[in-house]
Amino acid sequence: MLQIESVSKQYSTKVLLKNATAHLRPGSRVGLVGPNGAGKTTLFRMILEEESPDKGSIRKRPRLRIGYLPQELETITGKTVLDAAHRDLYPEHEAERILMGLGFTEIDFGRLIEKLSGGYRMRVALAHLLLSNPDVLLLDEPTNHLDKPTQRWFEQFLLNSEMTLLIISHDTAFLDRVVTHIWDQTDPRRTRQPTSGCRRAAGERSRQSPNICGPVPLPSEQSQPGPIAHQAA
Repeated sequence: MLQIESVSKQYSTKVLLKNATAHLRPGSRVGLVGPNGAGKTTLFRMILEEESPDKGSIRKRPRLRIGYLPQELETITGKTVLDAAHRDLYPEHEAERILMGLGFTEIDFGRLIEKLSGGYRMRVALAHLLLSNPDVLLLDEPTNHLDKPTQRWFEQFLLNSEMTLLIISHDTAFLDRVVTHIWDQTDPRRTRQPTSGCRRAAGERSRQSPNICGPVPLPSEQSQPGPIAHQAA
């Protein structure tokens, strides 16, 4: 689905990635963790072709649809909450269902987007992404503006979806409940598995993806990479 092959990236003297290799399988849900400045968002930008690797390549399946929720949104004006969510591309009733799951009420649907706080604008952008149902969804700190009830709804939505996920988050409890694998950029030679998220995925997908929660050895140790495998020099 998506392959990162021997990618290196640095700014001036700061090395973010060196000979990084990762293969992302359909249906995997991967959390990217590491300190600020470790290159997590830069990796997203390279996947989106907003930046280029210094070395190596990122290969994607033809016609792969990628959705992206950044931390900083572009300003949208002149649209209501409902219009900004469905953008005349998707059924209104489905947009309303997702918006209500993210904490909006029917009264909010007609409000102008520019009248909302930054946190609620982010929720509208998230609603549009969930509605578009991309093949791969890149999320950068998606829970920053969600209260507990909304976050629980969001988690359940992700668990019920078939989207492949790459999630940057410092919310370890959220990652533990949702993702099947953790890619730790402070220890890039290994991936690891959160307890509950991996067990839940194993129960949900045992027939379709029996190896989704199995060990993820380095690429040199297996002929077919796991859901995501990573190696750095």
